[in-house]
Amino acid sequence: MKSQYRYQREIREADSSISVAEKRLKQPGMTLFKLWEDYILKHPDGFQTTAFYRHFKLWKSRSHPSMHMVHKAGDKMFVDYAGDKLRIVDMATGELKP
Repeated sequence: MKSQYRYQREIREADSSISVAEKRLKQPGMTLFKLWEDYILKHPDGFQTTAFYRHFKLWKSRSHPSMHMVHKAGDKMFVDYAGDKLRIVDMATGELKP
């Protein structure tokens, strides 16, 4: 049986690695699947994708609690600004404008 001290140390190490993963998710083009691919290369016997996603979601719900927004369907529009910025093409010149 693991000692209490060793168990607490493992939890702290897991939390710190997940917090690093959360920071990497803020980078453009980074996905949870890419993070899992990096994880599985370092830990070949580690969690598979579903378990990895579940543990990440559980950690995030504990560390960043949020409030559910109740609204009527079709009453408001919510826009997700994730990903690359939209660029407009000038039809006359073909130039890309930010």
